[in-house]
Amino acid sequence: MEFSRMKFTLNLTGSILVITIFSSIAGFSSIKLFFAEKVPPNVFIGDIPIGGMNFQEAAKKTEDDYLRIIAKDSIVIKLDSKDLKMDYKIKYADINTSAIDLKQTVYNVFSNDNRSYFDMMINSYFLSKKIVVLPEVLCDSEKLRNKLLQMSKMVDRETKNANIYLVDGKIIKEPEVIGLKMNLNNAVLKIQKSIKQSMVKEIVFDIDNESEINVIDPLFKMDQIRSIDGIISTCSTDIENNQNRSYLRAVVKAINKVWIKGVENEFDRPAEFSLNNCLNNQNIKIDLNDNDYKKVFSTLRAAILKAGVEEKNIKLDKDLKFINTLKNPFVIFANVDDNKININIVGKKNNP
Repeated sequence: MEFSRMKFTLNLTGSILVITIFSSIAGFSSIKLFFAEKVPPNVFIGDIPIGGMNFQEAAKKTEDDYLRIIAKDSIVIKLDSKDLKMDYKIKYADINTSAIDLKQTVYNVFSNDNRSYFDMMINSYFLSKKIVVLPEVLCDSEKLRNKLLQMSKMVDRETKNANIYLVDGKIIKEPEVIGLKMNLNNAVLKIQKSIKQSMVKEIVFDIDNESEINVIDPLFKMDQIRSIDGIISTCSTDIENNQNRSYLRAVVKAINKVWIKGVENEFDRPAEFSLNNCLNNQNIKIDLNDNDYKKVFSTLRAAILKAGVEEKNIKLDKDLKFINTLKNPFVIFANVDDNKININIVGKKNNP
């Protein structure tokens, strides 16, 4: 009795399964026949909606719309950052843009295999998903590059370091300028890829990612002189007016506007200054016996002592070296004027 019941149950289950399979096949075939006539909703060729159209309608609309876009519209490149904001347009017609085999692309929508039909039907009718079939969109790479080269003239800018001046005893500061440089190779690739995805959407060049636009940071920034608020030391030495002062002026110029880092916390390594290194950096001969060298040497030593650098941190062995152990940085200003060597140290007042 139990065996007969089990056999009946298995036969019934098998029959239901067979009926379900045949019903699914029949139903799917019916849906496919309908689908072959009309495209489901939410289907696009690139940016062109073809949902509900037959093949002829879809092919005509796709070709007409792409021809219109290529003839009249432009690529819109958008830059939107704190450093640069602009929109730049390149006409599709100016770079010989073309959409290849549009009819074939539309035909592919109508001639996919059963699995693709089933996926498209489910996504379109039941999940309301947007289905996009992308055509092949090409342009003249060299013409596009030339257009971007014109754009780069408005984008590229030189890097400028922050600067500090001492004018009539007053400190003037200029902030740094961050440099920008368009990467033409990456920009071309970005546009070629983007117009295949969409010919109507803006193309964003993201400066933060430094792909199409490279950021060039300055070496010297405002943060390095932000704490400087006044003159903390002044020293002068008289010089004879009847002597040739070209070497003296060269030595003074070599130390003018030299920035020396402070020790902001216990982990900072004190910055060391070397007079001879300053001269070497400017390819100036070091003559330890020259009177002008000695005058600059002694004036600078007096100025840094007055600024608060302790004697024990100054070395005087064939060079003037010292370590800045003050908390904040300072800048050396040096000039020759009115038969005097003038050295001013500017930094933070009450610099511990």
